[in-house]
Amino acid sequence: MRIFSAIAIFFKVLFDSKYFYQVSSLSQNEAKIAELEENLNRLRLQNNLLESSAKAPVVEDDLLPGACALLSLMQREARFLDFTLEDISQLPDEQVGAVSRLVHGDLKKLIRQYMELKPVIDADEGQKVSLGQDRMPYEIQVASDRDVALPFTATLRHKGYRLVSINLPQKKHPEAVRVLMPAELDSVEVNP
Repeated sequence: MRIFSAIAIFFKVLFDSKYFYQVSSLSQNEAKIAELEENLNRLRLQNNLLESSAKAPVVEDDLLPGACALLSLMQREARFLDFTLEDISQLPDEQVGAVSRLVHGDLKKLIRQYMELKPVIDADEGQKVSLGQDRMPYEIQVASDRDVALPFTATLRHKGYRLVSINLPQKKHPEAVRVLMPAELDSVEVNP
């Protein structure tokens, strides 16, 4: 019975070009399927890593003092909140540029004083870098829409930042944590 099937397939391949191309592409498709399955397994592993890190409970009370301390410093040293929350749409570009330069300088000084940062990838931007499977998915962000799995080689657009250490000042009173900047008063009159 198989001999008749083989003869029928032989003649169909011989005289039907569409069928010939379908049969001849089977081995290529098998290789593509194997590659896709391998990439799928790699992506599943990365997804599992991301899900496990995302399931870590975030406790507001643990993060709140640090976040508030940083915002408070940024406001005190660089008037960051004033600058960010101010409506600057009607101001001339020269004035916005001048203020931006001041805020930028003060924020840069603050970061250098209270934090130690290092690059996630220590290479020159624009350079080709090879990333191995030892990289964690949260350390990199691929700019293109392509789904890629480690390892791969790519052009470094930005080094990224990793916080090595941070030394923020602590507030004396726990309830003062949420006060990012005290209200400023002027022309004080003493009440009798």
